[in-house]
Amino acid sequence: MAGYGPSRLLPSTGSSPRQSEPTLDRLRPLFGQSLIGTGFIELLGGDLAQSFVQILQSVFVAGGLLPHVTAIELRGRGDIRSARDLVEAQRFEMDPLDAQGKRIRVPATWLSQGYQSIVAWLADVVGQVLIDAGTHVEAADMEGTVLLDEIDVHLHPTWQAPLIPALKKVFPRLQFIATTHSPMMLPGLEAEELYIMSQDEGGNVIATQSPQSPALLTGSELLGAFFEIKKALSR
Repeated sequence: MAGYGPSRLLPSTGSSPRQSEPTLDRLRPLFGQSLIGTGFIELLGGDLAQSFVQILQSVFVAGGLLPHVTAIELRGRGDIRSARDLVEAQRFEMDPLDAQGKRIRVPATWLSQGYQSIVAWLADVVGQVLIDAGTHVEAADMEGTVLLDEIDVHLHPTWQAPLIPALKKVFPRLQFIATTHSPMMLPGLEAEELYIMSQDEGGNVIATQSPQSPALLTGSELLGAFFEIKKALSR
C-alpha cells in the first residue's frame, strides 16, 4: 500500500533518497512528506534501475499517461559531473518540434506542476513495487493499493478525462482509491466504483455509492448529481 497527498512534486535532482521503514515510508507522502519518485533510480541501482526506466517509458509513453511525451531519460548521480548534468539528469522528449524539426527535450524541473505531479507519484508507485519485489515486474502485473488525495490536482480538463481509463489499462491489477473535486474525472468510472462523501447533521462522514453511471450524464448533470451545484446556487 502507498499513499500520496495533494502536494507531490518531483524531489530535487541529485538528492539522496532513502527508506528507513518501507511500510510506513510508503504512506508518509499522504501526510505531506516528500516522496521518492524518480529518485528510485538511485535506490534500485544496476539491472533494477534499468527496469525502472524501461517500465516508466512503457507507462508514460506507450501507456499514454503523459500527453505529448515521446521519450524519457533518467540518470543516476554517478553520471552527474557538472551543474548542467544535474539539471538535465531527468529529461523528457516532447512532441513539439524546434527550428531544426527535432523534438524538444526539456529537464523535468521545467515541466508544469501537472506533469511533475503525475511523474512523481507514478514513478514512486513503480519504484516501491520494484524495490519490494527485488526483481523486474511489468506494470500490468503490479499489485497493491494506492491512496491518492485530489487525483486531479494541477491537471488540465482535457487530461483529467482520459486519466482514469489510462490507469485502468496500464495497471489492471492495482487498486486506486482516490478523491477528487473535478467532474471531469468521473466519466471514466462505473457507478459501483464511485462513492459520494458527505456529512450528516452530527458531522459524521457518510459514503454513499453512486446510484447512476457518470458516463451517461451531461456536464450539467454531473455538477448537480455529484457536487450539489444547484443546491449551492439556490441559497
